[in-house]
Amino acid sequence: MWAWAGRASPPGVCAALNGTGNSVPATMESSTHFLRPVHGTGAFAISRPLHVGRSTVAVEIDIWDDKDRLCVRVTQLVALRRTHA
Repeated sequence: MWAWAGRASPPGVCAALNGTGNSVPATMESSTHFLRPVHGTGAFAISRPLHVGRSTVAVEIDIWDDKDRLCVRVTQLVALRRTHA
């Protein structure tokens, strides 16, 4: 699980952390469910892998507001592309 508080993509970081050391994430499919507006002064995201394969990672991202209400759920399939060293 990875908590997000910056500009990096939560699913990309989650996929990269759960893939091989020499791979770059590339989103293949994404599904976003907007459940309610974010209220308050900010939001935070929690990203977790649902399935880790050899060349893909399925990632789920939940975005919560500062009142601990789930606002957005994203599911992504991320390809792990090997880099050429």
